Amino acid sequence: MKSTLPPIAKGKGRVFVYRPSSFGFAIKAPVIIDNQEVGTSRGRGFFDTDQPAGTRQISIKTEWDHGNSINVIAGKPNFVGCSVTPGVLMAHILPNQVDEATGESEIQDCKLAE
Repeated sequence: MKSTLPPIAKGKGRVFVYRPSSFGFAIKAPVIIDNQEVGTSRGRGFFDTDQPAGTRQISIKTEWDHGNSINVIAGKPNFVGCSVTPGVLMAHILPNQVDEATGESEIQDCKLAE
């Protein structure tokens, strides 16, 4: 799939958000970066979004809003793996930035979210 992606714009980095587990598969939650919805977290799914380089705030809202800071590196792929934990009413999805090798490995079993 890498060969079909357009080049990354100058001053931006490509952020891949993925959820490698099928636990909580039915839960689809909006992913917000710097107060803007950029995609949806889905079980065994991923999407990408180009974001300005620097520290960004990412959050995913299910029963509660879970957020984290990520460091977007210009011209590079950046990976955010989402883990799922049980909640009172529904599962919680926690975004965490991972290194490139981990992200490329874990995203292999995920499908592009449409």
